[in-house]
Amino acid sequence: MTVCARCPLTSYTTSFLTAKPSDLWTHSGEYVSRDNSAALSIRTVYRPEGAARPYEDVMGADGFLRYKWRGDDPDHAENRALRAAMEQRAPMIWFFGVGVAQYQPVFPVFIFSEESEQHQFAVATEVGRDLARPDTPVEAQLRRYIIAETKRRLHQPVFRATVMRAYETRCAVCALRHGELLDAAHIVADSEEAGIPVVRNGLALCKIHHAAYDSGILGIRPDKVVEIRTDLLSEIDGPMLQHGLKERHDQPLMALPRAAPGHWVVATAAGDSARTRCPAARVPPRPGTPPSQ
Repeated sequence: MTVCARCPLTSYTTSFLTAKPSDLWTHSGEYVSRDNSAALSIRTVYRPEGAARPYEDVMGADGFLRYKWRGDDPDHAENRALRAAMEQRAPMIWFFGVGVAQYQPVFPVFIFSEESEQHQFAVATEVGRDLARPDTPVEAQLRRYIIAETKRRLHQPVFRATVMRAYETRCAVCALRHGELLDAAHIVADSEEAGIPVVRNGLALCKIHHAAYDSGILGIRPDKVVEIRTDLLSEIDGPMLQHGLKERHDQPLMALPRAAPGHWVVATAAGDSARTRCPAARVPPRPGTPPSQ
């Protein structure tokens, strides 16, 4: 199993990862301590998009992960171990598969409730585990904040790992390979309903091109060609504008996602209709049109 090589480990995760094999016993997806029978980790295996997983762990509409029971017996040893972790409010590691034998660890996470009728547990970060019911306007506002924070902490590490793997850690626009200078950008913003955190809604972009993309300075046509906003093409400035933006105008993307069928699904028509019908068809305003705010 491969995990992120430079992930900062807390004392809890360090003690877990360095524990002797005799102190741990494994199920298909969890590590469990012999001392207290509580699960220490959960695991979601990798699947190519469109393929089925043995267990369908999904993000609910509220932004929290739903982790499925082992089978349908609530008394199964693995389900008891997960329930013990919930009752003890124990921190856990979530290993999410981003490739074959490659996992992105997310920690700490907590099981904060069990949904027996659906045969699943609800999982959150430390911010969301004590989520109150939104019975007042103040609590409703707090709930929105907690859900947004939970999505950021749970979704973003996995989204980044899957996008970087698909693009082989290269900027789609300029092919820069330094991971610390790259972002996983959403084609459709994650604040929108269609802004799902999956590879087909992602682009690996360096920080300059990510900012240019989000601000409408840079766009990508359905045919995978870069466009720069018209008013910048006649502007004179330093080398970054010249080489980093203007010279990329009307040029094909330099990196495309590997093994991602359907990543570039484009509309048959170009222009404004393509922008609204297809996430990948995100282009700058037409010549003479001011950029949208």
